[in-house]
Amino acid sequence: MKRHFFTLIVLLVIFFEGLSQNVDSILMNDIQKVNQKMDRVINSLEMKNEVLLKENNSLLVWNKQLMEKLNQIENQAEKQYAENKTILIEENQQLKNAIGNVNKNIKPKFIALYVLLGVAILLILYLLIILRISRRESIEYLLSQTDGLSKQNHEIIEKAKDLKKIKKNLKELIKQQKAEKSKKKKKKKK
Repeated sequence: MKRHFFTLIVLLVIFFEGLSQNVDSILMNDIQKVNQKMDRVINSLEMKNEVLLKENNSLLVWNKQLMEKLNQIENQAEKQYAENKTILIEENQQLKNAIGNVNKNIKPKFIALYVLLGVAILLILYLLIILRISRRESIEYLLSQTDGLSKQNHEIIEKAKDLKKIKKNLKELIKQQKAEKSKKKKKKKK
């Protein structure tokens, strides 16, 4: 039995050794396949990494170019700002000088204009006062004339009344004379 047992053990060892070699060969195949896949993945990752590096490099170059252009634009803007500022300061000074000259030239004209305007206003007021006074005088004159005319009218009316009385008296006298003449004629005829 010991022999059987020993043979069984030897057979088992041989079996397991053959089995282990098969398992080792299977594992080795699997490991090789995994290694091949890993190599492919590593290669693809390296290619992607190279592409990304190229893109990053191109982005960095592009970013650097943009920064240079921005710096140029900023410098140009600063120069233009400084130029515009100096131009505006010069034009402002010229404008102040021109306004000062215009004020110097116009000030006497304005003073003369104000004096003339004041004289004109005074003349207008004087003329209005004279007109009002002359109007009052003309009204008073007209009133006195109307008073004179009314007196003359009264006198004329009185004279007319007197003339009417005289006319009446004359008519009566004429009647009396006619009556006397007719009496005289009658007396003469008799």
